[in-house]
Amino acid sequence: MLRKGAKSTTFPGGFSGEPRDWDYTHTEHFSVPIVAAGTPLPLFQASQDQERIEARGIASTAWTDYVTTPSGTLALRLMQGPPRAGQPEPTGPAANLRAYFGDKLASRQSELAAFKELVVRARSSQPGVQAKVTLMTKDAVAYSAPLPLGAELQDVRIPLSAFRPDALLLVPRPYPGFLPLQYQSGSKVELKLSEAEVLQVVWDATKVTGSPVSLDIESITLQ
Repeated sequence: MLRKGAKSTTFPGGFSGEPRDWDYTHTEHFSVPIVAAGTPLPLFQASQDQERIEARGIASTAWTDYVTTPSGTLALRLMQGPPRAGQPEPTGPAANLRAYFGDKLASRQSELAAFKELVVRARSSQPGVQAKVTLMTKDAVAYSAPLPLGAELQDVRIPLSAFRPDALLLVPRPYPGFLPLQYQSGSKVELKLSEAEVLQVVWDATKVTGSPVSLDIESITLQ
C-alpha cells in the first residue's frame, strides 16, 4: 500500500483506498510459496495453471479439454478424432501444451544443480502414441526427449541428461500457412537448466478409426 498525503493506493491493481476501509471490495493480492530446500519444482499443474499456459489442437481433427482423474484432480486432455469423409489422415503434430516457467526457476536458482529429472504424470488412451517433451531456452534453442505413455496415469521419469537438441514447434501456427511450422537452432551445446524457460509437450498425429484418442497430462515437475 502506497500513501501520498491523504491518498492511499493499494497493489496489486493500483486501486484507490486501503484494505481496512469499509468500502474497499477488491480481493487482488500477492502471494509467495514457502518451500523447503530440495522440494520438487512444479512446472505445470493442470489444476492451477489454466491461465498460465497455451494448449491447442494443431491438426484439423484435434482439440483440448480438461478432465477429472480417478484421484479427483484435473488433467489437461489433448484429443484427436477421426478424419471427416474425404479428409486425409493428419500428419505431424496433432496438439500441444506450452507453458512458461522462467519465473518459477528464478527463486530456486541455488538448487538447480540438484534437479536431475523431469517427472510427467500422464496417460494415453491408445498404446504406441508418439509424444515428446521439449525445453526451450531464452535463446530459442530447443531440447527434446521422448515421452513414453501407458493407459494408466503414472509418473514418467525423464532424466535431464536425455534431452537432445531438437526443432522447436512454433505456436500459434505461423501465418501464412506455407511458413515453416518448426524452427531449428544451429546450437549443439548441452542443455543448461538455468537457461530454460519454456516447456512444450508435443503429441504427434496418430491414426484414428473410431472413438477419439486422448493424452492426459496432470502435472510436470522437476525433481
